[in-house]
Amino acid sequence: MPEGERIIVIAKPTHECNFKCKYCSIPSESVEKGRMNDETLRNLTEGLFSNFDKIKIIWHGGEPTLMGLKFYEKVKDIQAEYDSKTFSNRIQTNAGKTLTEELIDFFKNEKINIGFSLDGPKHLHNLTRVYHNGKGTFNDVIRSVNLMKTKEMRTGAICVLNRYNIDNTDKIYNFFKRRQISLKVNPLIQTGRAKNNPDLSITPQEYANVMTRLFDRWFFDKDPKIMIDPFQDDIKGFLLNDPYGCNSSGDCAERFLGIDPSGDVYPCGRFSGEEEFKYGNINKTPLKKILESKKRKKLIKRKKIMTGIGGECNPCDWRDLCNSGCMHNAYISNGTVYSRDLYCESTKILYNYITKTIDSQLILAQ
Repeated sequence: MPEGERIIVIAKPTHECNFKCKYCSIPSESVEKGRMNDETLRNLTEGLFSNFDKIKIIWHGGEPTLMGLKFYEKVKDIQAEYDSKTFSNRIQTNAGKTLTEELIDFFKNEKINIGFSLDGPKHLHNLTRVYHNGKGTFNDVIRSVNLMKTKEMRTGAICVLNRYNIDNTDKIYNFFKRRQISLKVNPLIQTGRAKNNPDLSITPQEYANVMTRLFDRWFFDKDPKIMIDPFQDDIKGFLLNDPYGCNSSGDCAERFLGIDPSGDVYPCGRFSGEEEFKYGNINKTPLKKILESKKRKKLIKRKKIMTGIGGECNPCDWRDLCNSGCMHNAYISNGTVYSRDLYCESTKILYNYITKTIDSQLILAQ
């Protein structure tokens, strides 16, 4: 790999989860069972270190805190055997009961940032994010959030827009602002358990409407106190002509990898269990060879195929900032990654709205 090569790895040490969220994107019928063992963890660490200079690992799931403290102590110990400065780690958790104070203290001491999921105020969150017995999870999540705040930990939330909360933009914004929790706003992904709950789905137009309203609340707030992804990434992309966000990255197949509990390697975590997209297994094949697989090389060409001459996205004014969007969203809606993101029209509406809003403010400032 060239000097300075970077990678972001969505590592799933388990697909098990103590929640049963109604829109969970994991296709439970096809993903593997079990938990990551020491051999897989070591091969993952060694393989990444041998091929990349800067490695960001997002420990995801399922619910990664089910692995317990000893697993993450081993993660840090093995990374230190190579060069701990090469690695940075982050946890994406549901912030339920398994996120213990002991784990929080360890993550803080090891400078492992914590991301969690929160869909707004209690009455909205508990409509979709529940335990296996159907009980809402809000109280346990807020307990964890408050505990992290008392320890002055850097955190951020993912809020999933769905049928139950899209008409509550002001309540959602006020809730996160009051608690000073920055957030990433995602539309519901129509896969996994979400396919069994079609009433939760929203249309691209509805998603665009919500995001433009939310942008106004944030952009015109004189004291917003929080950051909202993707807005700051979009603005950065417009100003620097350099898309930053995951969904709009033109080289996501190069920048991201997904690793499952047994060591199966995918383009990103969203493709877990999709045999068509499995590159290989790090316990059977060296990662260097996996990175050179035909499947990966073909996916890396997606941007050129979609935005080049004759490509479906070539006529679009936003092709250099959108890059055809998320290839997983394209796959689940059209059966192929060589098509536009499901939320293509949403992106166009939002990009047009943001640029017009910024231009109008620049004119007023003159």
